[in-house]
Amino acid sequence: MLRVIAVERVYTGTKPVIACVYKDERLYVYHGKTYFSQKEYFENFSGLAYFVEQERYDWSDFAISKGDSITRNANGDIFVNDCPFDGFSKRFPEGLVSPVTLRLFMEFLKSSNKNNQQAADDIINTYKSGQLKEYVRACVCENPPDVPLGDFDKKNLLFARLFGKDYVVDEVRKILKSDENHKIQRITFLFTRLFKLEYAGYLYIE
Repeated sequence: MLRVIAVERVYTGTKPVIACVYKDERLYVYHGKTYFSQKEYFENFSGLAYFVEQERYDWSDFAISKGDSITRNANGDIFVNDCPFDGFSKRFPEGLVSPVTLRLFMEFLKSSNKNNQQAADDIINTYKSGQLKEYVRACVCENPPDVPLGDFDKKNLLFARLFGKDYVVDEVRKILKSDENHKIQRITFLFTRLFKLEYAGYLYIE
């Protein structure tokens, strides 16, 4: 099986579109009915992300077999062997909150309050008592993820599926090391979206 992680944003009807597949920790071009390595297209994830930002590709995450044909119609819908295909299907029961994501969130909140021992202790106690989980669930229920998913959610969903908690940790560190303002808000928003994707059944980080 081949894992399709991006599909060309062109609408050619019955003609195959270019896709990026991820196999054995490498990126390949998939076109027609075969896949091959061509670094001018996909050398690394940063280059692929640039193509998505330039609206040349859309993030996706679905499996095909070698020989399958990927096409898109005038509405941008994806087809595999002429059958409609969901680029990001749900994989888990709705209503779940991963203990791994919750713990990472708690660690972030604790670190953000490292200069306030009382606040840090309160966060730990809230986590241990289960109140933090209930707070997260309540917030998610009030604001479920948008459907269809936007590029921000698609990117986080794909990479969290691929790399699990390592992706989340790397993203948090990247934001903290950046020169951007409002770092705490950005990290909080990242966790908020991850929790929403988990609760909706798209994701479960282990």
